[in-house]
Amino acid sequence: MKFEIVTPEKLIVSAEVDFVSAPGTDGEFGVLEGHVPFMTTLRPGVISTETNGAEILYGVSGGTVDVTPESVTVLAEDVILKADADIDTAQKLQQEAEYNLAGKENATDADSAHWRRQLQKAEAMLAMCS
Repeated sequence: MKFEIVTPEKLIVSAEVDFVSAPGTDGEFGVLEGHVPFMTTLRPGVISTETNGAEILYGVSGGTVDVTPESVTVLAEDVILKADADIDTAQKLQQEAEYNLAGKENATDADSAHWRRQLQKAEAMLAMCS
Protein backbone atom coordinates (compact mmCIF):
# COMPACT_ATOMS: atom_id res chain seq x y z
CA MET A 1 0.00 0.00 0.00
CA LYS A 2 1.10 3.58 -0.48
CA PHE A 3 2.50 5.41 2.56
CA GLU A 4 3.17 9.15 2.68
CA ILE A 5 4.22 11.66 5.31
CA VAL A 6 3.75 15.33 4.47
CA THR A 7 4.73 18.41 6.49
CA PRO A 8 3.79 22.00 5.70
CA GLU A 9 7.21 22.37 4.07
CA LYS A 10 7.57 19.19 2.00
CA LEU A 11 6.84 15.57 1.25
CA ILE A 12 9.01 13.54 3.66
CA VAL A 13 8.38 10.06 2.29
CA SER A 14 6.30 8.37 -0.37
CA ALA A 15 6.78 4.61 -0.50
CA GLU A 16 5.10 1.26 -0.91
CA VAL A 17 4.90 -0.55 2.46
CA ASP A 18 3.39 -3.74 3.86
CA PHE A 19 2.39 -2.46 7.31
CA VAL A 20 2.10 0.83 9.24
CA SER A 21 1.91 1.27 13.02
CA ALA A 22 1.11 4.73 14.43
CA PRO A 23 0.47 6.50 17.75
CA GLY A 24 -3.17 7.56 17.57
CA THR A 25 -4.59 9.84 20.23
CA ASP A 26 -6.94 6.98 21.18
CA GLY A 27 -4.11 4.42 21.18
CA GLU A 28 -1.65 2.66 18.90
CA PHE A 29 -3.07 1.29 15.67
CA GLY A 30 -1.81 -0.83 12.81
CA VAL A 31 -2.80 -0.80 9.15
CA LEU A 32 -2.50 -3.46 6.46
CA GLU A 33 -3.62 -3.08 2.86
CA GLY A 34 -7.40 -3.33 2.57
CA HIS A 35 -8.03 -1.69 5.96
CA VAL A 36 -11.37 0.01 6.49
CA PRO A 37 -11.11 3.77 5.82
CA PHE A 38 -10.79 6.15 8.78
CA MET A 39 -9.24 9.44 9.86
CA THR A 40 -7.75 10.18 13.26
CA THR A 41 -5.32 12.43 15.06
CA LEU A 42 -1.85 11.46 16.18
CA ARG A 43 -0.10 12.08 19.47
CA PRO A 44 3.67 12.62 19.64
CA GLY A 45 5.44 9.31 19.09
CA VAL A 46 6.84 6.93 16.51
CA ILE A 47 5.35 5.73 13.25
CA SER A 48 6.79 2.43 12.09
CA THR A 49 6.59 1.02 8.58
CA GLU A 50 7.52 -2.47 7.52
CA THR A 51 8.40 -3.61 4.02
CA ASN A 52 9.72 -7.10 3.30
CA GLY A 53 10.69 -7.44 6.97
CA ALA A 54 12.66 -4.16 7.08
CA GLU A 55 11.43 -1.55 9.57
CA ILE A 56 11.74 2.23 9.19
CA LEU A 57 10.86 4.63 12.03
CA TYR A 58 9.61 8.22 11.86
CA GLY A 59 9.10 10.42 14.93
CA VAL A 60 6.07 12.69 14.69
CA SER A 61 5.05 15.53 16.97
CA GLY A 62 1.39 14.93 16.24
CA GLY A 63 -0.83 15.48 13.25
CA THR A 64 -3.56 13.63 11.40
CA VAL A 65 -3.70 10.40 9.44
CA ASP A 66 -6.02 9.37 6.62
CA VAL A 67 -6.35 5.63 6.01
CA THR A 68 -7.95 4.14 2.90
CA PRO A 69 -7.87 0.51 1.74
CA GLU A 70 -4.94 1.44 -0.56
CA SER A 71 -3.01 4.08 1.40
CA VAL A 72 -1.95 5.76 4.64
CA THR A 73 -1.31 9.50 4.49
CA VAL A 74 0.14 11.36 7.48
CA LEU A 75 -0.02 15.15 7.78
CA ALA A 76 2.47 16.19 10.47
CA GLU A 77 3.91 19.44 11.78
CA ASP A 78 7.33 17.95 12.50
CA VAL A 79 8.99 14.67 11.53
CA ILE A 80 12.16 13.35 13.14
CA LEU A 81 14.20 10.76 11.28
CA LYS A 82 16.14 8.13 13.25
CA ALA A 83 19.47 9.65 12.16
CA ASP A 84 18.40 13.02 13.63
CA ALA A 85 17.15 11.65 16.99
CA ASP A 86 19.53 12.66 19.76
CA ILE A 87 18.57 12.19 23.42
CA ASP A 88 20.66 15.13 24.69
CA THR A 89 19.14 17.52 22.15
CA ALA A 90 15.66 16.20 22.91
CA GLN A 91 16.08 16.64 26.66
CA LYS A 92 17.42 20.19 26.25
CA LEU A 93 14.53 21.09 23.93
CA GLN A 94 12.05 19.57 26.38
CA GLN A 95 13.49 21.54 29.31
CA GLU A 96 13.51 24.78 27.31
CA ALA A 97 9.91 24.29 26.17
CA GLU A 98 8.68 23.40 29.67
CA TYR A 99 10.47 26.46 31.09
CA ASN A 100 8.92 28.75 28.48
CA LEU A 101 5.44 27.32 29.03
CA ALA A 102 5.52 27.44 32.85
CA GLY A 103 3.97 30.46 34.48
CA LYS A 104 3.98 32.64 31.39
CA GLU A 105 0.60 34.38 31.80
CA ASN A 106 1.74 37.26 29.57
CA ALA A 107 2.88 35.03 26.71
CA THR A 108 1.19 35.59 23.39
CA ASP A 109 -0.88 32.82 21.84
CA ALA A 110 1.77 32.50 19.12
CA ASP A 111 4.54 32.10 21.70
CA SER A 112 2.60 29.49 23.64
CA ALA A 113 1.76 27.59 20.44
CA HIS A 114 5.43 27.66 19.41
CA TRP A 115 6.61 26.20 22.72
CA ARG A 116 3.85 23.56 22.75
CA ARG A 117 5.04 22.46 19.27
CA GLN A 118 8.64 22.39 20.53
CA LEU A 119 7.59 20.24 23.48
CA GLN A 120 5.79 17.83 21.14
CA LYS A 121 8.87 17.71 18.93
CA ALA A 122 11.02 16.87 21.97
CA GLU A 123 8.58 14.12 22.97
CA ALA A 124 8.73 12.62 19.46
CA MET A 125 12.53 12.74 19.47
CA LEU A 126 12.67 11.08 22.90
CA ALA A 127 10.33 8.34 21.63
CA MET A 128 12.70 7.74 18.71
CA CYS A 129 15.64 7.39 21.14
CA SER A 130 13.99 4.77 23.36
